[in-house]
Amino acid sequence: MYSLTKQDLKCIKNADYICFDYLNENGQNVSQIRCNVEGKNSSTGYLQTHLIECDSRFEIYVDKPNYKYQVSTMDKPKRCYDSISHPKSDNHWESIRPLIRENDSIILQWHSNSEGYLRGSTTTIESDNGGYIAYKERLFYDKLSIIIAKPNGKRLEFWISFSICPDNSARMIKGVKA
Repeated sequence: MYSLTKQDLKCIKNADYICFDYLNENGQNVSQIRCNVEGKNSSTGYLQTHLIECDSRFEIYVDKPNYKYQVSTMDKPKRCYDSISHPKSDNHWESIRPLIRENDSIILQWHSNSEGYLRGSTTTIESDNGGYIAYKERLFYDKLSIIIAKPNGKRLEFWISFSICPDNSARMIKGVKA
């Protein structure tokens, strides 16, 4: 596991936005945290990006007749993505960040469900004539937690965010197979 350096901690503290990425493509698995500083806040005047290696783990909540709401490991999805747009003003993130220290390791814990979170849920869209149309659609629940692994073996886990949406391009975890 990759141990965080002083430079990593400085970048996490000063980032204007933080992205959590996992990509599984062509047999290569890349899991990383991207800390970005906008040009107006950067010493160079340009956007700066610092990449931090980390591990990713995956859990899927299986919702099938014989496996009702049980947790299982899942095949690695194709892509996972989430971000914190304004980490310096995000109280939740600001309560987690000081607990991350030099030599700690970060694990991204991605959670998903297999068959749709709210079966029979209704989604409404506005029609051309100004009315609303309701239709049934499966919504999927995806969640990201961060695990801070300390050198002494202690682990701290914190929820970062979740998403409930149809299986479309807005979904946090893409390419899930139960």
